[in-house]
Amino acid sequence: MKRFLLAAAFAAALLTPAAIAPTQTHAACYGSTWIDGYYRADGTYVSGHHRSCPNDTTSDNWTTRGNENPWTGTPGTRDPYSTPWYPSRSYWP
Repeated sequence: MKRFLLAAAFAAALLTPAAIAPTQTHAACYGSTWIDGYYRADGTYVSGHHRSCPNDTTSDNWTTRGNENPWTGTPGTRDPYSTPWYPSRSYWP
């Protein structure tokens, strides 16, 4: 019985931090992140740049109306309530 209680207490101690700690889908990011320059498939070079941190909302992106890009001073113009257009499955290969 002591072994069972000891094993249960040990398992609970191991699982507790996982249950309490928030999970992150992205590395820690505070305000902005740097994107290295890269070449697109068509050969166009995209230079390195800062962007807002990735998350599950569009209301805090720099391109959203009411926000401003802190690196360039450009005001956002996109509607925060619009839904992005995705092609129907019939157009995909």
